[in-house]
Amino acid sequence: MLATIPHPPYPDPRIIMKLTVGFLASLLLASLSPSYAQTSRSDGPVNVGMAGFGASFLIDGERLLVTRSGLSTMFPEPPNQTGALITYTRQDGDWKEQGSITPDDVTVSDAFGTSMALSGDWLAVSAPMANEGCGAIYLFKRAGAGWNESARVTPADCDGEVEVGQALAFDGATLIASAHKANDGQGALYVFRADRSGTWSQVDRMDNAAGDHIGYGVSLRVGTSGLFVGAPGLNGTGGILYHPRDGQGWGAAETIAPSDTTLRIFGADFSVAGDELFVAAPGVSFTAGGPPAEGAVVSFKRQGGAWTESGTLRLDSTYVEKLDIGVPSSFGFGSAVQVRGNALWVGSLLSGGAAGSIFVYHRAGADGAWTVAQQIRDAKLAAFASFGQQFALSDDFGITSAPMSDFGNGRMYVLARNRSTDTWSIGQTIGDTGRQLKAITGNQMQCKDGKVADFACADVELASFMPVGDIGGAEGDIVNDLWGWTDSETGREYVVIGHSFSTSFVDISDPANPRYLGTLPAPEGSKPNAWRDAKVYANHAFIVADGVGQHGMQIFDLTQLRDVTEPQTFTETAHYDGVASAHNVVINEETGFAFIVGANGGGTSCGGGLHMVDIRDPLKPTFAGCFNDQSSSVSGRGYSHDAQCVVYKGPDEAYVGREICFGSNESALSIADVTEKSAPVPISTVSYPNVSYAHQGWLTEDHRYFYMNDEGDELEGLTDGTRTLIWDVAELDDPVLAGVYIGETKASDHNLYVRGNLLYESNYVSGLRIMDITDPVAPKEVGYIDTVPWGKNDPGYAGSWSNYPYFKSGIIPVSSIKEGLFLVRYTQEIMP
Repeated sequence: MLATIPHPPYPDPRIIMKLTVGFLASLLLASLSPSYAQTSRSDGPVNVGMAGFGASFLIDGERLLVTRSGLSTMFPEPPNQTGALITYTRQDGDWKEQGSITPDDVTVSDAFGTSMALSGDWLAVSAPMANEGCGAIYLFKRAGAGWNESARVTPADCDGEVEVGQALAFDGATLIASAHKANDGQGALYVFRADRSGTWSQVDRMDNAAGDHIGYGVSLRVGTSGLFVGAPGLNGTGGILYHPRDGQGWGAAETIAPSDTTLRIFGADFSVAGDELFVAAPGVSFTAGGPPAEGAVVSFKRQGGAWTESGTLRLDSTYVEKLDIGVPSSFGFGSAVQVRGNALWVGSLLSGGAAGSIFVYHRAGADGAWTVAQQIRDAKLAAFASFGQQFALSDDFGITSAPMSDFGNGRMYVLARNRSTDTWSIGQTIGDTGRQLKAITGNQMQCKDGKVADFACADVELASFMPVGDIGGAEGDIVNDLWGWTDSETGREYVVIGHSFSTSFVDISDPANPRYLGTLPAPEGSKPNAWRDAKVYANHAFIVADGVGQHGMQIFDLTQLRDVTEPQTFTETAHYDGVASAHNVVINEETGFAFIVGANGGGTSCGGGLHMVDIRDPLKPTFAGCFNDQSSSVSGRGYSHDAQCVVYKGPDEAYVGREICFGSNESALSIADVTEKSAPVPISTVSYPNVSYAHQGWLTEDHRYFYMNDEGDELEGLTDGTRTLIWDVAELDDPVLAGVYIGETKASDHNLYVRGNLLYESNYVSGLRIMDITDPVAPKEVGYIDTVPWGKNDPGYAGSWSNYPYFKSGIIPVSSIKEGLFLVRYTQEIMP
């Protein structure tokens, strides 16, 4: 299922399914998880899981305050950037970045910016992963149009990784921070105050035995009558713990619970307005994988000192959509709620084509019933963007987010109010500029003292670097796979690199001054996604994409690039519609056959195995046959994630001259004879210890050994470092695991290729790693360049996707997902 969903896990979607217990549950829980981020708004702090940018935001008069936490909720990814507080002001009708603040002692893994709370001239910003997981809170004092750091407070009685600061609330001079992991998950509240000298310290800790993850998610608010704390895991349904005001503090907790026990995550968000309380229950079990339920917002009134349930609001049937993910769009209704005057705003994660919407309700009729006045959405967003997951409002403008959009980068939306009609419209969008690297061109740079520019290295020089935006990337775009083409007439070298929306072409004949030539857009009607793959045959590029709907295989005549002087938008030369989406395409240039793998979503999928296409006439591709080895994949369909197909010249004499495909098939290595496309023959299937996800591999030039990467073993803790499997395939019907290479980091491995006695492996956040395989079963790392200049080289999906080491010039193009295109050279190859 996940292969058809345009959301941003970069590995094959089946890995995400394997690592996540219940996708739909995890989607909503990620949107609430305080382990990552929070939003804040004008009437109080709100905690919600977001991607790094927009982790927290609020309106401060005529300014916007937005944080970046440096963490991602989209897929397993190491912390990738230090957090920051970013301020925006309105200039000539547009919001422009004024500046950013990151305290000097903040590290990448602290999650600074997870939550914010504002009280007069004081601003609190949390870093719950700091202080060895105990948490820390930074206090800033207003200074004109900016903020000065004033204090850093930490819990006095931390008992482990409690993560203080997941949600924050200010009550005058009192700061309250939740720690949902305290008390074995029951949660606790830490109370801080400043003494007469202005020194902040912890003065109290409130433990609620009745709580269940109190302060988890959007769940901490100070109202005029008391303190409200969400406990969305309470008794499987959820609840609100209400502490009435008691002198200068708060009294014992009272539980506010719904009468409808079928609700899920009651207390995920709530809004207080005088004697009215509106509580969201978005509709999924707190335990991932539990049964989903329809989302709702439950209202309460305070009468005689007690809170009495007064109504339940569900998504009007007019707006309920049937989605192809197995649940209606009413699932996730109530992801956020805010009452403001005569209007009630409700977020709905799966409305608007599963991309998310905000429903604005007005009171109507004598009974004061809530009716939909407006649905706010961005029709251009792909599914699961989580538009409207949180929002902040003032009288004339508002701000909301789509934190899951742009492949985890996230974006903010400014909402404009028309006072005469009391309606809202989407205005400016705001993206994160903090991690945009600058281009490096003009001079090749040598690796000195372990660095080239900002990138760690060893024996690899940098010819140039082009950020995503310089090679045709739109805001929020990423790059993925790449391949190379050498023009046989001119000798010029070109890179074909995939984006989430298109394919770009770069002339690298002068590697220090590469030229972006233009893009080939994806076919009309297909969707953006993370996976796009291209291979080259007979001066044509063959391009597929996964999870994009009706895409097919694009065919592009590369000779068009010869005369390009200015970047162009190209059109495809031919098209093959025998498949819809596909994960990859493999080409055997010796035979003129393409092997589409991981086909899905329409056409002849071949069970996700080898979909064989005759491309000897590139403009007239024809279907040639299917092969799938149903014993080799976790799906039982014979799904092949990637493959290499060759005319075999190895030591097994029985197959010399035959066309053999080596498939990395999720849980095993599959070897097949595909010489006869109408009657392919399986040769062998073999798995290995601690298998997680057999991803991709490549043969040595003598066809004796096959090197394979497993994309999930590092994340699952099945290996102590980046693991590369070494298969002895001297006998094709009896492959033997001859060795295992464990790299020097723990980064997840990705695409690898062999040229001569060197193996080039793109290992996500640790970048390109080069191994000497002169002794095939005992590789040695001899060079590298780390394409991600921040964070640790831990398991996870970010950084270098692929590389192409086959240019005669020795230049190696390397793609890095959010960074861009690197052109590098292994220096030991060019030294005498």
